[in-house]
Amino acid sequence: MDTLAVTAASLPIFPLFPYLPPELRAMIWRAALPEKDSPAFTPYRGGSWNPSPVPNTSVHFGEWEYRFDLDIIRVKIPLASVNHEARNVAITWAHKQGIEFIFDKKRRYNVYIRRPGQMRDMICFGEGAFQLFARQCREMQMASGPNAIIPISINTSRFAIPETSLMDRWFPRLLCDAMHSFCDDVVMFIIAGKHPAFDVTSGDSATAPPRWVLDATH
Repeated sequence: MDTLAVTAASLPIFPLFPYLPPELRAMIWRAALPEKDSPAFTPYRGGSWNPSPVPNTSVHFGEWEYRFDLDIIRVKIPLASVNHEARNVAITWAHKQGIEFIFDKKRRYNVYIRRPGQMRDMICFGEGAFQLFARQCREMQMASGPNAIIPISINTSRFAIPETSLMDRWFPRLLCDAMHSFCDDVVMFIIAGKHPAFDVTSGDSATAPPRWVLDATH
């Protein structure tokens, strides 16, 4: 008996499940889904900043909005592959989450995707991307005008960088320059080991990138 067969044989079996009332089965399927999709990484893309108008009463000189909606995050919904009944519950849950599906031309099958959210997901810096980010932060500061003395407000504050960036002799200076652009607290995660391999050059919205998430156990 192979490993897969042994694993399957050891799983608990509930033969009466198909005979439960449909409403109860739907509740069980729904309980197997999370309240919300877990946080994930989205790659930093230069040129994704847009100036945002602010009221005259604002304490900030100006605001810049990072266009999260230009990227997509792949969502895994194993429940959708169990059976037709479970799939219907999963699809209803996905629609409420703002999750869509596209046909992935590269892999030749449908995948579930959502747009990144600034309060949930993290901008991940690939090799050389943090230098670009720091430079663009300086450019946004300069665009605020020569008399701007208050940092501009940027609508994101959760970042992830590879541990190799810490070994760059210029990183402390770049980090200091970039952080001057934020008025609120910034949360920064250090990625140890393998770094997400994002393809940030294709710009093909019909190809879903691999999903990389934060491991809460470490």
